[in-house]
Amino acid sequence: MPSLLLLSSACYAGTFLTHALDNLQDFIGQHRLEGQTIALVPFASVLRDYATYTQGVQEALKSLPVQIISVHTDLSLVDTCGGFLMGGGNSFKLLHDLYKYNLLDKIAQRVRQGVPYLGWSAGANVATPSIHTTNDMPIIYPPSLKALDLFPHHINPHFVGGKHHQGESRQERLAEFLALNPSSVVDALPDGACLWVQEGHARYLHPHNTPMLQITHPYNATPLSPGASFEL
Repeated sequence: MPSLLLLSSACYAGTFLTHALDNLQDFIGQHRLEGQTIALVPFASVLRDYATYTQGVQEALKSLPVQIISVHTDLSLVDTCGGFLMGGGNSFKLLHDLYKYNLLDKIAQRVRQGVPYLGWSAGANVATPSIHTTNDMPIIYPPSLKALDLFPHHINPHFVGGKHHQGESRQERLAEFLALNPSSVVDALPDGACLWVQEGHARYLHPHNTPMLQITHPYNATPLSPGASFEL
C-alpha cells in the first residue's frame, strides 16, 4: 500500500495549510524526506497562474525542511523527486492535465514503488480510483474520470451534512453515486481533516473533535472520530 497523506482542504480556520503543518512535518520526517525535492503538481489551479500558486504553497510550507519545485517548470521532476505534493483546485482540470502530460501512470507507478504522496482537496480526489465524488464542476473534460487509484476508497472533501440549498444534499448525491457503484466506499472528510495512509491501513486525523463519515451502499454512514484507524 502506498504512503499517502490526504487532506480534505488547504484552507481551514482562515489560514492556508497552517492546520496541517504538524502532520506534514511528521510525514516528511517519517519518510526521511528532509533535504529532498518535492514535486508540486499545480494543475488544479484555474484562476491563479502556476507561478503564483507555487509561490503561495512555498510560502505556506517554508518551515518544512524540503525544496518544493513545481512540475510546470520541469516535467522530468516526476521521475526524480523524493515526494509528490498534489495541490487543490478543480479536480477535472487536474485530472485533465495529468492525462495531457502523460503523468498519471508515471506518478502512480512511483508512488506504488514507495515515493510518498501528499495531496489536498482535488489532490486527494485524484489519489482515489476516480473523481466521481468530487464537488467540482466539469469545467474541462479529462479523457476519463479514472484517477491514480492509490487509495481504494473514494473521497468527498469539504463534506458538510444537511441541506444548505433547495437541491440535493451532499448525502443524497453520495447516495446516488453508491446506488450506481454499490461496491464502493466513500470517505466523507470535513474541512481540516486528513487521512494518513500507510502499510494497508488509514488513520483519521483532525485538529478538532470533528468526525468523518465512512459511507457504503445503501447510504450506511459510520462516523469515525479523530485517531480512528481502519484497514484497507
